[in-house]
This record gives sequence, C-alpha cells and structure tokens, in this order.
Amino acid sequence: ILDVGCASGYLGLKLKERGCRVWGVDVDSRALESVPRDSYEDIREIDLNTIEHLPFDWPQFELVIAADVLEHLTDPVYVLRMLVKALAPGGTVIVSLPLKPPLKFMPPLFEPCAELSLSLIVVAAAL
Repeated sequence: ILDVGCASGYLGLKLKERGCRVWGVDVDSRALESVPRDSYEDIREIDLNTIEHLPFDWPQFELVIAADVLEHLTDPVYVLRMLVKALAPGGTVIVSLPLKPPLKFMPPLFEPCAELSLSLIVVAAAL
C-alpha cells in the first residue's frame, strides 16, 4: 500500500497492525520525523508538485491511498495519473477530498479551482 500524504503515519500504523506492508510519502519533513519507522517499509519526503515519478526502486502497489491530498496540489490531474502508473495490474487508487477545501491552506495556483470535484479530476485524468 502506498500512503500518499502520510503525515505523522497514523494510517500506516493502523494498516501495519492489520498485516499490510506500507510505503509513505509526504512533503512535510517535520511531520515525517514523528512517523513510527517500523510501520513503513520506506518513507520519503517528496513534493508531489515537483516530481515527475515516484521512486523507481519501489514496487508496484495493489492499493494507493491519497486522503485529503489532491486539493493541496497545483496539478492534481497529473499527480493522479502518476499514482495510477504506480499501481500493479488490477490495483486501486482511493482518493478523498474535503467537501470544501480550506482555502487558507491552498497553494495560490489552486485557489481558482477550489470547487473542483473529484469527478472532474478523474475525467481529466482519463481514468
């Protein structure tokens, strides 16, 4: 499982307790300092706004979870496509978005798109 936006690792910890192998990425280095390292196979500080691909040395994933992440990105369609490429055949991406993103946390480029729905992102990504 790939935990996108893993923050302090609370989801990874719960998944590990259920026997899952979890990898994590987050942009916030301070949050990553508090992640229980034994909960993740690997965890990396990655800014999804600036990378072209996920680490090549990682496996393909049966499940990618991006919980309340896409609304913080300047190009959520590009990132969603990248996450789909990280899937193993038959894999699944689970995405959640807040009902209305908190604009005070949005990058300036995303503010005009604050009302963008998940269905529009999925259509734009041609999934």
